[in-house]
Amino acid sequence: MDRVEQDGPDPKELIRLAKAGDQEAFGKLYELYYTPVYRYIYLRTKSKSSAEDLTQTVFLKVYNSLAQMKVMSVSPLAYFFTVARNTIIDHWRKEGHGMVYSDELLMSEETDLPDTSERAETREARELIESALGILTEDQQEVIKLKFLSDLSNKDISVMLDKSEEAIRQLQSRALKLLRGYFKRESIE
Repeated sequence: MDRVEQDGPDPKELIRLAKAGDQEAFGKLYELYYTPVYRYIYLRTKSKSSAEDLTQTVFLKVYNSLAQMKVMSVSPLAYFFTVARNTIIDHWRKEGHGMVYSDELLMSEETDLPDTSERAETREARELIESALGILTEDQQEVIKLKFLSDLSNKDISVMLDKSEEAIRQLQSRALKLLRGYFKRESIE
């Protein structure tokens, strides 16, 4: 189970209650998942206003689909991320762009850092990570980001990406091997 779901009410129970018409349960889902969904979208859009709008769209889509939702064997967060991913794809299509995946890792906002040396180190780390992720295929990048940034299980990622768990494990393994080689070649430890 991912970190978001360990600290509080059971999300599957909240989904069940929301399906039965309990608006307070959906409100709790909103509180529980707003930040991870927003961050997921922001990392892909690079726009606070787009991320806010698209996050609201995701919650609206999930709310409107509650009646059709079946009991999930995967975490509800994976379902929210799937809806978010499809919403982003729709957004880019409407904008006339292809899918954009030049993710910037949000370790912390540079403006929140107290001095310029920490800001420079954070910027350098971000550039290094972006450069390293650039050697991966789009599928490998997506799996690594979902696994390590969004803290999803391989099972949840497989549902999101419509691939088998074995395919997810292989993508992750190959990506990590490429990243280890990259960091070794660049003498980064």
